[in-house]
This record gives sequence, C-alpha cells and structure tokens, in this order.
Amino acid sequence: MYIIDRFESGIAVIETDSRMIEVPRHLLPQEAVEGDVLRKEGAAFVIDKAATKQRREEINRMMKGLWG
Repeated sequence: MYIIDRFESGIAVIETDSRMIEVPRHLLPQEAVEGDVLRKEGAAFVIDKAATKQRREEINRMMKGLWG
C-alpha cells in the first residue's frame, strides 16, 4: 500500500509499509491528492478509491472520538 503524505516541488512523498519514498509528481494520476491510497498496476500508480474512502472515514471517526 502507498499513501501520499505530501507534495514538495514536483515530488510526491509517499508512505509505504516500511519507509517513505519520493516519486516524481508526473508519475501519479493528475487528480491524486494528499491522503490518497495508491496501488501499483504494472509500472503505473492508480488511486485505490475504496481504500482511500475507508481510510478517510476511519480517520474522521478517530477525530470525532477525540474532539467529541
């Protein structure tokens, strides 16, 4: 699993299971944003929309629990 952490000067910083990697922004889908979950299909990255949605919902539940 790959999760976009942030963008820096044309580079995407991506969290993997074990480390952070840097990928040129142009190798990602144009609509990719911070927090998106990606998967590799061959040499290309694609957005895993279901995993992204699930991850965002989980984060929202945790935040709601923290802030009441």
